[in-house]
Amino acid sequence: CTATGATASTCTVTGLTNGTSYTVTVRARNSAGSSAASAASASFRPAAPVVADTSPPTGTLTLAGGAAFTATPTIPVLITASDASAITGMCLVTTGTCGASAWQPFSPSIPSFALPNTPGLKTVSLWLRDEWGNTTAMPLTATITLDDVPPTDVALTSTSSQGAISLSWTPATDDRSPTLR
Repeated sequence: CTATGATASTCTVTGLTNGTSYTVTVRARNSAGSSAASAASASFRPAAPVVADTSPPTGTLTLAGGAAFTATPTIPVLITASDASAITGMCLVTTGTCGASAWQPFSPSIPSFALPNTPGLKTVSLWLRDEWGNTTAMPLTATITLDDVPPTDVALTSTSSQGAISLSWTPATDDRSPTLR
């Protein structure tokens, strides 16, 4: 830039590359070409322009390590999430929607999430929000069955003979967990 006159005090430099460091020096020079002995200088680095993110976060929700069943109503929850910008909030519920008070700061791990304490299939829903306010339109969901009722007792009978015993029992039943061990 070249500024003329004693009152000129601004100049715009264009064509700079964002993220590159520059040093600018200002030096006074008279009409005869003589410059002042001292010069003022400043270093700066133009920042990249801020571009708003318009896409909502994406992710996955894992309940109790991916188990299909739990015997306790308090389970660990893991969340993997990604977005072009920072993920700042989440809403994790077992009911239909998120009210304003249900939102909390994002955390990828919740060690103790409480399910409703009634036996049966539970659906957990998760909404994510980024720093621009973009929120997942549909929740991420995962299911788990709370089975806190033990299987029925078995009836055991035995018949013994010399050096042997024969055992027989009625099979146990469980109306929620299909696999008995």
